[in-house]
Amino acid sequence: MKYSTVDIAQKERFEFWIDAICDAYVHLGCTTDERARFWGEITHSSVRSAQLSYVTSSMQHVVRRKRDISRSTEDYVLMSIQIAGSGYVRQAGREAALLPGDFAIYSSTTPYELYFPAEFRQLVVQVPRQAVLASFPIADLLTAVPVCRSNEAARLTVRTLTDIASALQERPEAGAGHLEAAVSELMCYGIAQITDGGLEAGDRYQHLTLLRMESFVASRLSDPALSREDVARHLGMSVRRLNELLARRGTSIAQCIRRRRLNRVMQDLSTPAMRHQPIGDLAAKWGFADAQHFSKLFRKSVGCSPSEYRSERIPEIAMTMPMPPCLEPEMKQ
Repeated sequence: MKYSTVDIAQKERFEFWIDAICDAYVHLGCTTDERARFWGEITHSSVRSAQLSYVTSSMQHVVRRKRDISRSTEDYVLMSIQIAGSGYVRQAGREAALLPGDFAIYSSTTPYELYFPAEFRQLVVQVPRQAVLASFPIADLLTAVPVCRSNEAARLTVRTLTDIASALQERPEAGAGHLEAAVSELMCYGIAQITDGGLEAGDRYQHLTLLRMESFVASRLSDPALSREDVARHLGMSVRRLNELLARRGTSIAQCIRRRRLNRVMQDLSTPAMRHQPIGDLAAKWGFADAQHFSKLFRKSVGCSPSEYRSERIPEIAMTMPMPPCLEPEMKQ
């Protein structure tokens, strides 16, 4: 799919552009100091849930605001690969300055800014956030951290993703299903190149602590008895101190455990091979001991029931699939 201002009247170009970027990506706000001579083009390709697009344009300032986030129905991790010109990615109090060959990631779940002071060209890769977090649980902590073109692995990531994007422009139907996983894995491979040296000391400490926490939680996720105390004890910290650290990221120990468990259940509900497994069994498999509490938590977090979610992800599953039976009062972490 291609969006271009070439055939649009000059006075209508910028409004057209705002609609185009919202259609191609997520809800965004956009301003420019060059409205009278603004131009832009997006060449967009999809490989199932993963999306790749080249963006070429004149100067602009893109903002993802809280009200834009509230209108969204899906969450993504995006990677901006600078092809020409310069750009800036700002999120979570950090700023990544990008030159050709550099890249940075950002999340659609929190506000961010993209700033391009002059004409530029980027490759933007967009992957569902769940898929990224399943492979790289701390990805949200690494947004707006630049990965430099001097990194050999980064160059491989950029080269491969640009090759895929170019191939899809020529033959959009070629092997799309096989490329979906490859694009997601390449993004995670790129994220893995973000070293501690790219983070401030405070962020580096959080990064290492949360990496250890995520690894421990992942190893005990199926244990319904996993507690805040277990996690803090493993890290050699008090529950209070660990929660204070996590509060800087707007979360807590209990929320991290619930988020990981929900992500794994959602993954299973989206897997055709598990279409006949009772939802209650899948919830229990990932540590939800109380089916009633799980059902309420799922609806509150996702916006629909587990059975409705499964039906959307696997259309042939009947919408009337029964909910798991209620067991005990609400589980507490």
